Amino acid sequence: MSATRSRGRKAFRSAGITEAGSSVRAKALTDPDEARPGWKAVEELISTLAASRAVFPTANSTTNWISAYEPGRRLMVESGSQSSWVQVDHIRTCWEKFEERGRVCRQDVLEPGRRSAFMMALFEQVVGVQREKRNGRYLVFERGSNGR
Repeated sequence: MSATRSRGRKAFRSAGITEAGSSVRAKALTDPDEARPGWKAVEELISTLAASRAVFPTANSTTNWISAYEPGRRLMVESGSQSSWVQVDHIRTCWEKFEERGRVCRQDVLEPGRRSAFMMALFEQVVGVQREKRNGRYLVFERGSNGR
């Protein structure tokens, strides 16, 4: 699934696993004028994942999806027969740690909320974020997008 919109609007591209098994992993494309992805890209990705119910893997489970989303408040993450609420403020706090450090591993985003596998899987789907090549434990901003 791929859609492109006129300049000034956000676009999304997809690749990954869905419930139906087709290729969908929503990725919010950042504004070309931004130096690197910001919180707005994360919020838009959450909205897209919730609306599409796209399935994505985490370190704990191969099938996870966002089944409910209350913007600015919380979202429901489902994994097979388990579900749990994740506070949007917790996601934002973890994202801010990532922005400050420029790279994070699961231990860095364990608190608040104790949902580090979900945080890493979510952040990895944001365009401009990738797994560090030499040590796949860390997420980093893509070269040229970190402004450093």
